[in-house]
Amino acid sequence: MRILITGPECTGKSSLALAISEKLGLSLIPEYARTYLENKETADYNSDDILAIGQHHHELVQVFPTDQGLILDTYLLNLKIWMEVKYGLVHPWLLERYHEATFDHILLLYPDIAWVHDPLREAPGDRLWLFDLFQTELDTANKSYHIITGQGTQRLELAMSCIS
Repeated sequence: MRILITGPECTGKSSLALAISEKLGLSLIPEYARTYLENKETADYNSDDILAIGQHHHELVQVFPTDQGLILDTYLLNLKIWMEVKYGLVHPWLLERYHEATFDHILLLYPDIAWVHDPLREAPGDRLWLFDLFQTELDTANKSYHIITGQGTQRLELAMSCIS
């Protein structure tokens, strides 16, 4: 089973991905963008950095056989939307891999939890607008998904009911 956890920043993706991974005993690939940006010497980044993040994240996913259970804390959809919003373009490599990616479940997290400041987060006032972009993109790509809402354990319970 392959599960994608996606949505705007600060919607609990990493926490939910870890909780599902632990509950189901599945491997977890954490958000690679955070690792990449935290290891940069400067806080500045550009569209080439987003492409590099996508390529490395994709390589991490490819290591796992397709029949092996896997939880992804974000993936190419997040990078596609980030590049589009920030730079008004999406690199063809990223777009192609995004459309090729398949998942047994996609969980789109709704921004109904409190914003938590983090130096890597950029858009505290845009989470609903970004959520709409994620939802529109998934609908346009004809990808099946579940919207995850709620506070605390409600989020995990709803997610588990969607994937069981």
